[in-house]
Amino acid sequence: MKKKTASIANYIEKRLLKKIKVEVQDHYLTNERDIESAIYYHLRDKIKGDETLRLGTNFTVSKLRVPRSKRAAKGKRSFRQPDIVVLRTADRPKPLIAIEIKQRLHRNNQVKLLIKDIAKLELFKKRRIIEKGYVLFVTNNYVQTAAEIEDEANSWIKVNGVKVLVTNPIDGLSEQEEEKYFQNLEKYEEYNYKKEKKHKRVRSKAAKKANKTRGAKGRKKATKKRLKTIKEKNRKKESKNRRRRRTKKRRARKKMY
Repeated sequence: MKKKTASIANYIEKRLLKKIKVEVQDHYLTNERDIESAIYYHLRDKIKGDETLRLGTNFTVSKLRVPRSKRAAKGKRSFRQPDIVVLRTADRPKPLIAIEIKQRLHRNNQVKLLIKDIAKLELFKKRRIIEKGYVLFVTNNYVQTAAEIEDEANSWIKVNGVKVLVTNPIDGLSEQEEEKYFQNLEKYEEYNYKKEKKHKRVRSKAAKKANKTRGAKGRKKATKKRLKTIKEKNRKKESKNRRRRRTKKRRARKKMY
């Protein structure tokens, strides 16, 4: 059965965004490539049954004159690659929907990162390359809600058919749930780092040699340095949590008035 662009766009805006939020909350998706894979999987399931539709990742749009670019200043054409494209392949591949993905965790006030992606999709729409364009932004910003970030980013858009969609995994969570989310986030991020560090230490002949020649005094000094680093890390973590709690209380007071 042939699916219309409007039907796929509605799915992206309503259902896909919710699925991505849940998977980010559960820490199944920890970086942009994970999110790209999840979106590809869900969209592939959505377009199943329509033999004329295909999905492309890093699909190349070539021979494009990009205003204010260095190549355009030299009279040359360029190319652009959206993260995911929904294609109609009846005769020749025709892009219908382009999706750009951005993820920023542990940071606030990063909305300006979306400007380049918005400009890219606006260019595609002006050149009639696509019918719809979406920037999907994943952030755990605790200063602004997803709706507030969406309003700010969408106010910059000057071309119809281009839209910013924002999902924030901590939106709607209680203080305890939010605390647990950030603890788990740090745990998963820390696990990979520690594991890699441990393997590097085991593999490194230089480290083994240093451990032998360091002596008891050197090992004691290294242990003190490591404990000091851990203590400083815990202090920064506690400071961050206090700041997050204060921000949340301030937002709650604003809503009351």
